Amino acid sequence: MVSTDDNKNSGAVKGTTAKFMGVKVKKEKSINVEIWNGYKVYTVEANAIEFILCEHTKKSKDEPS
Repeated sequence: MVSTDDNKNSGAVKGTTAKFMGVKVKKEKSINVEIWNGYKVYTVEANAIEFILCEHTKKSKDEPS
């Protein structure tokens, strides 16, 4: 869920649902690989994230992307 009201013009306001698309890691930071319950998982510290990328989900078929 997007929890900001900085993008009112694009329709993204507090409580808007969005689909997670990915993260941008800061240049000096790196992604770590760990094994959790036998699965390879990519991890990163929160302070290493430059931004997250989300896609605004439509409430109806008629709503623009």
